[in-house]
Amino acid sequence: MQSKLNNLLFLIESLSGGGAEKVLTTLLQHLDSNKFDVTLCCIVDCGKYVNDVKPYVHYTSILPNPEQIKGIRKLIYQLKYKLIYSWLPLRLVYKWFVPHHADVEIAFVEGFATKLLAHSTNKQAKKIAWVHTDFEKHHWTNVIFKNKQNEEQTYSRYHQIVTVSVTVQKAFIKAFPLVKSLVKIIYNPIDHEDIIKKGKQYECGKHDLFAVVIALRYLLPKDLFKKFKQELANLLSKHLSATSCYTEKEFLKYMGFPENWIKITRYRKL
Repeated sequence: MQSKLNNLLFLIESLSGGGAEKVLTTLLQHLDSNKFDVTLCCIVDCGKYVNDVKPYVHYTSILPNPEQIKGIRKLIYQLKYKLIYSWLPLRLVYKWFVPHHADVEIAFVEGFATKLLAHSTNKQAKKIAWVHTDFEKHHWTNVIFKNKQNEEQTYSRYHQIVTVSVTVQKAFIKAFPLVKSLVKIIYNPIDHEDIIKKGKQYECGKHDLFAVVIALRYLLPKDLFKKFKQELANLLSKHLSATSCYTEKEFLKYMGFPENWIKITRYRKL
């Protein structure tokens, strides 16, 4: 006899972007379907990872992709958006629009999803808030809440708060010391097969320095990496201008750099 599956609900605003959204995609693709029955609810039905996750979950959304509608449907979208984000009490937003049958409810990104799920009317569900941002460096969610106390009270409604690194954990506890006991670390999952697959998109040369550049992209502070990247681009340009032995394409290939390396290593605007 098959044991009862644990029903999980993940709530996220959308699958746009590439940070937490990619992490969530990887996580959902690797959850054991023999143990978990997973529902993913996006507030807005958009993002490049939507089709990647649909085979692994029960996918639902509250609002359609605004880029794919027009006319009266666009007006309805705008009114419903206002209802959800501004006009309705969040308890009613949850009750009317969010699936509420899960054993565990997870707000996967800090901000509005966390604020909304804190008003869950599902008293039986364990509630988890997932935090990806270093609040000491970029406390962007302060525009979502009335004040810092209100945000801390929101987190106090959760049974557990997951942070993705030691740095994120320390910054979170510093910002919200009253919920310190709820905080734990779960590191972001890494899909090694996906990395190997995507690694074949460019050919490595004898001196593959691009892997080092990618590593620095994640290890260095944003401003320091941008400075390093600019100096590297200037150095490559200076070297190319001083020789006619090979083209830029040939030079980058030898270095192990894809031709669009500058675009690949750029920071996305939040």
